[in-house]
Amino acid sequence: MKRKKKEKLKLLDDQVVSMDLRNAIQKGQFKLYYQPKIDSSSRQLVGAEALIRWEHPVEGLILPGKFIPLAEETGFITEIGKWVLQEACQQIKDWQNKYHQAIHLSINLSAIEFYQSNIVDIIKDTIQKIGIEAHLLQIELTESMVLIDIEQVIVKMQALQKLGIKIGLDDFGTGYSSLSHLQALPINVLKLDRSFITNIEKEEITRNIVQTIITLAKLLNLEVIAEGVEKIEQVERLQKMGCTLIQGYYYGEPLSKIDFERVYLDR
Repeated sequence: MKRKKKEKLKLLDDQVVSMDLRNAIQKGQFKLYYQPKIDSSSRQLVGAEALIRWEHPVEGLILPGKFIPLAEETGFITEIGKWVLQEACQQIKDWQNKYHQAIHLSINLSAIEFYQSNIVDIIKDTIQKIGIEAHLLQIELTESMVLIDIEQVIVKMQALQKLGIKIGLDDFGTGYSSLSHLQALPINVLKLDRSFITNIEKEEITRNIVQTIITLAKLLNLEVIAEGVEKIEQVERLQKMGCTLIQGYYYGEPLSKIDFERVYLDR
């Protein structure tokens, strides 16, 4: 009996959160935070990843891992995705106007978003409406979602690339794909998963795998960026392997728009 009561309470909680999610956009509770991408050889900013945060009036700052699964379950993820896309494109435009500097931004798309039949049109229309250069936007897809329907994915990737948008493969090495997929997929950027970076100092086999991926990616003319980098030793190791593009807490955590401008643009 107690178990049923707990399950009912959880259901009610999810219903409340779901309702809050649907009102969050209208109430301006979603915010984008920006984590810098740095070229470690020059220490220059090369772009940033736009990451959603929910500034809940009661719970405070909520990270996406806490609400995105529910948004996917309820189908509201598509509305959130449209908001993220529009906000990111508008931010590119605003920074270009304010700083006369083209800041490349990447956004993440979930499987539900990317497999919408009209996703290419949604992205194209948003870019044209706001008036940014398409190459300043990068779409990041995870390795596992790409393999759901690889033929459909390739068609959509090619359509987005034709617009000038960059495509990044995120979390590479955590799914079940093989290195051969790198040749088949029309991508521009390969992101090394943080699990590799965590073990790169301790495990020789991890170092060998990372070196193989970096070498193959470069042969395929792909940019390689390492995420989850937190130590100078990791930076130095990656530099020796030929990967200088870094994302992680060593160079900077995700920041609000104001803090990102203060640290990286107001110079």
